[in-house]
Amino acid sequence: MNNQQLMYMLGGLLALSVLGNVYALYGDKPDVPSAVVQSCATSTFTVVDSPYGYRSEVVTLYDNGQVRTYATTTPMTERDVEQIIKRAEARFRAMDVYFRKQEEFFRDFWDAF
Repeated sequence: MNNQQLMYMLGGLLALSVLGNVYALYGDKPDVPSAVVQSCATSTFTVVDSPYGYRSEVVTLYDNGQVRTYATTTPMTERDVEQIIKRAEARFRAMDVYFRKQEEFFRDFWDAF
């Protein structure tokens, strides 16, 4: 096999890879949420998969001796996105403080020897 044939084969594989990735990114995604309920010997759990741009909430209540589960899926608003960003930034700051304190602790720990 010469270099030109090798280049054609690699180019074809690259094209197939790009097409596969585009299909995986944009193709055949359900626009409705799906829920799967699974039970085992001691518990039951629900997995809710909602499409991009939607949020899902699952609430389980114990009411009059029965367990009831309610689920809702609603479109996300700008306010929801802003709250998510604020919570993520707060968690990043908290992690920075935690790692900074951990570094100080290790420095103090090794200085003690």
